[in-house]
Amino acid sequence: MRTLFWSLGLACSMSLVFPQTLLETGFEPPEFSLGNLAGQSGWQAFHFSTPNTALVSDALAFSGLQSVRVVPVSGASSSWWWKPIGYNTGGSGYITVIWDMYLGAGTIQAAYGIDCYDPDGFRIAAMRVNNLNRVQLVQDNGFTTTIIDTGTIYPRNTWARFKLELNYSTGRFRLIMNNRELGSANLNSAADTIFADADIWVNNITGNANDFAHYDNFRVMASSAPLPGADLNGDGCVDDADLLIVLFAFGSTDPIADVNGDGVVDDADLLEVLFSFGQGC
Repeated sequence: MRTLFWSLGLACSMSLVFPQTLLETGFEPPEFSLGNLAGQSGWQAFHFSTPNTALVSDALAFSGLQSVRVVPVSGASSSWWWKPIGYNTGGSGYITVIWDMYLGAGTIQAAYGIDCYDPDGFRIAAMRVNNLNRVQLVQDNGFTTTIIDTGTIYPRNTWARFKLELNYSTGRFRLIMNNRELGSANLNSAADTIFADADIWVNNITGNANDFAHYDNFRVMASSAPLPGADLNGDGCVDDADLLIVLFAFGSTDPIADVNGDGVVDDADLLEVLFSFGQGC
């Protein structure tokens, strides 16, 4: 379990009709400059032993100019980077973490994912793509960790959009990749109802991985109901922006615009957005 250096301060209450954005960043200038992520705009880091690196980089981005590039370091183990949130769910409603992720292939690979914590350092829920490219859920119960394989293989050297949806009302969480649900598991029953942070996480399993990852368009949302499936840009509202994503990708196999997950962006996806138009707004 990661030791958490976090100050609670004032926590918000969970009485939402519309989604509330708790954290949103594309790691763009002028808020972020090229270089170490930790220390910029309130982002922090923790490492077991030797630090791995997380750099704001212009080498690759899903949108805009910059993203966070995570690179394993020889001899390092696990590292986390996060910005404190401190949101009081009151034990109900949803927290949804949304991000775009690109995993570059290597001859030796690390595991990358998102790790969510409470103020006491208990893991609430997590996901990872392991060194064999398998997409997995990480379920904790107190200090016991269970890895749940979703049966999905992540294709390296491509971008994918992920949603990790935590349902505090039912005590469950689920993982969605490119608009397709991959699996679900239990939230940690030992964790507090305060959502402290969502961490960018790397596990350099062998200690000598030579791959890399990019994270972009990182967002954490609170809501009283699940975010609409047709909310393609992850802002909690199905509107013109989502319609344009489908129209610009029409006829392609773009997984982010493929609302129904049938492998092609077509009339069916356009209708999904139109029938959901205005939800969450």
